[in-house]
Amino acid sequence: MPCTMTEQPQPLYKPLPNATSIRVLLLAPGAKEDDELFCWLVPLDLALDKRQISGTVATTGLSFEERVEVFRGCTANGEVLEFPVSLAWGPLQGLGTKKPEIHSFQSYTALSYVWGDTSNPKKITVNGFTQVSITRNLYDFLRSLRGTKSGRRLWCDALCIDQSNEEEKRSQIALMRRIYQQAEKVLAYIPLPLIPDMANLVALGQMIVEATWRCQAARAKHDKDSELTPEHLGSGSNTTIETVNRIKKHVGKANAGESKQKQGFFLEDFGLPPADSPLWTTWRKFLSSDYFSRVWILQEFVLAPSVLFWLGQGGIEAESIMEVLRAIKVYSGESNQSYTIPPDAQIPEDAVKTKIIRIPTPFAQKMIFRRMHVRNGEPKAPLVDILRLASNFEATDPRDKIYGVLGLASDRDAYTEHISYAAGETYIRTFLRFARLIVERGDGFRLLLQVNFFEPDSKDEQLPSWVPRWMRGVRNVLTERLNASLPEQMRVLANNRTLVVRGALVDEIEHICDTAFGAGVTYGDQRGDITFTLPFIRSCMLIESVFGSEIRGDAKVSQRVFRDLFDILTQPSASVSSASSQEASETGSSEASRTGSTAESPLVMHDEGEARDMNGFRWVVDSISSWLQAGNELDDSYSVFANEGHPEFRIFLSRVFEKTGNRRLCITKTGRIGIVPNTTVAGDHIALFDGCDNPFVLRHVINEKELESPRFKTSGDYHSLIGASYIASLRDVMNDFPNNVHTDIYIV
Repeated sequence: MPCTMTEQPQPLYKPLPNATSIRVLLLAPGAKEDDELFCWLVPLDLALDKRQISGTVATTGLSFEERVEVFRGCTANGEVLEFPVSLAWGPLQGLGTKKPEIHSFQSYTALSYVWGDTSNPKKITVNGFTQVSITRNLYDFLRSLRGTKSGRRLWCDALCIDQSNEEEKRSQIALMRRIYQQAEKVLAYIPLPLIPDMANLVALGQMIVEATWRCQAARAKHDKDSELTPEHLGSGSNTTIETVNRIKKHVGKANAGESKQKQGFFLEDFGLPPADSPLWTTWRKFLSSDYFSRVWILQEFVLAPSVLFWLGQGGIEAESIMEVLRAIKVYSGESNQSYTIPPDAQIPEDAVKTKIIRIPTPFAQKMIFRRMHVRNGEPKAPLVDILRLASNFEATDPRDKIYGVLGLASDRDAYTEHISYAAGETYIRTFLRFARLIVERGDGFRLLLQVNFFEPDSKDEQLPSWVPRWMRGVRNVLTERLNASLPEQMRVLANNRTLVVRGALVDEIEHICDTAFGAGVTYGDQRGDITFTLPFIRSCMLIESVFGSEIRGDAKVSQRVFRDLFDILTQPSASVSSASSQEASETGSSEASRTGSTAESPLVMHDEGEARDMNGFRWVVDSISSWLQAGNELDDSYSVFANEGHPEFRIFLSRVFEKTGNRRLCITKTGRIGIVPNTTVAGDHIALFDGCDNPFVLRHVINEKELESPRFKTSGDYHSLIGASYIASLRDVMNDFPNNVHTDIYIV
């Protein structure tokens, strides 16, 4: 029968009943060849989840049942659509009757997808009468999910949230964590249009699982224990080649620490297809999907209790992909991330030949491993740490670099009220507001460690130097050192643009290497590092020019300098042994605090990881030494590591790339060696702030015109924050600067 007058068009979005209400999309069935999609928006209350999810209202003593009911909807031309849908029913409450009613919470499947290109929209019919434009990606997703006989209950942000209502967007974002946690399942849309792709993923996964079982059995029989016994350091002559040779001698002859690699140690020994196999091509295509690059999807994927990768024609459980990635990470012996480099990566030929490239971890791995951490019950991180991860993901609106991950933060409740999409609310204002909130909550140093100094463009100039440029992404962060004995003293002035930190300027950059570590490969919006040898050689040349005579004349100085070089490349744990700290305190020796306990002792390895790094360092120096002695040119430094396959060598390079990328070696006025941001120049200051052992590079602001407006007056000098640094043997330097010389440092 036709629709009645009461079923005439209504507003597409009616106000939601309460603060915990959302809308669910009821998708009508249809034939596969039918292009037209019909759906209806129905409200539900997350607080009345019948499964009694934590944080919802439990309705005890009442029974609920799922029954298939016939849903009746009307189309704009008056036709009636009737189709079955499974609904939860319960007794009517408060009226003394057992007459059933549809329950206020209906289970649903949440959709996780990339909105995609908005220039070629598709029309669907919502609530029977309204034509709504959606992106082609969402249209294809809904059509692939549509049943042929029964309806489906779905949640998708583009349709279930009134995108034109700023207040509703704010309140729904605050519920996003619950929306995905309370979903029956989350479908992650990664379309692979070719039919063989699905079979390739399944086949490769099975091969990796079987290879892992065999590899685990082989490793169980393999004695991997080893102990590194490096030689004492020595001295040498005055050339750059012999400087490198001296390093080689200092860390050389450490063969006892080499891994005893045997046949059957890695996955590749148990039947994995070669890296150029079509199976791996599909795998790379899957991992390089745009799906994994979006910041909103990071939250959706991590929070969901159950995720199915929907490939357009079928699905694969996310847990299966997670296990495959874990196996590759733990058991693969292949170097240079051969299985994860995207197919469109633009890699220089020299880097391919020499295999010294480090591609940044693909978005897919970052996302999947974050989900692993959450599923394993590891402690949740505060927002400031989540932002470090999220800033490298993509967002059309830079504000979503914050809003899109609030649900992942352990302290999210302290920030949700500050969400704003109001007119005039730019990302500059959002970044300033949240940076101040982070400082006020006592996480200021974690914030400052995310500052990567760039040459500012016109928009960046509106942000103070102490606010991270989250819209650009945060590069690798130096080792955090938050265990200082002095209490943190940090505040933001009333103008919201000036940060005041208590501390001291402890040193000054005097020499800086002319070549930065890491440059060269780009894919998408990510950059990888390929250069290590040339910056390392030039760093050795700088060390030679500054310390040459001292190194040759004093073995202790030689030992300290090259231990410091190893330290800045690997950046070991910030902890200082109590014995060393006590000795420095009792003797009052400033020299001891500058050079550390290693200045009077051999190179002592404190743990297995450091021993492995030192052994890798030995291989690096050995390769460079041989290459230099052969009379090669610096411009051909890529060939240093050609055909080098030693595992500890690769592990060491991987760690060095992570710690040194986009940074330069420097030497300070007091003779300390360090690694500093790429934009550091001679004359910049090294500052230590109360409450943080990590040094920072500051640049004095001389001209008042360089200050951000509005103008204000203070009693101190102004500085720009260039970024975090690592200065070897600077751990106890605050002992040289008593509290009465600490001052307020103004950062603008």
